[in-house]
Amino acid sequence: MPVTVKYANAYLTDRLYGGPEEGGWYYDVGEPIMSLPFVCDESEETVTDENGYENTKYVFDNLSRNMAYERLYDLCEAAGHQPPERAFFARRDWSIDGMAFYIESKPGEFFPQERPHYE
Repeated sequence: MPVTVKYANAYLTDRLYGGPEEGGWYYDVGEPIMSLPFVCDESEETVTDENGYENTKYVFDNLSRNMAYERLYDLCEAAGHQPPERAFFARRDWSIDGMAFYIESKPGEFFPQERPHYE
């Protein structure tokens, strides 16, 4: 497995009103509050689904990911943020009650980069 640098990113999240179209719609926004780089093993596998389509599946080193999440959780808590229960770390990425943690290939950035519009 190749070694790669990933980032455990923490965001403060919210939902904003997008507009009245189709009965009203909302979109997610995120403000990065902390980013923690870590080294992990990662590999790509090409898998074929039941319809014959090929998809790329990423296999992460779960131990490195979980350790990065734990450290990020502790840092957020020390900074005065209130992350939810640690049980949510069983999922690869999680978001609940205004805070989200993701494993990404770059440091955290505000999202979305541009306000979405209805099409």
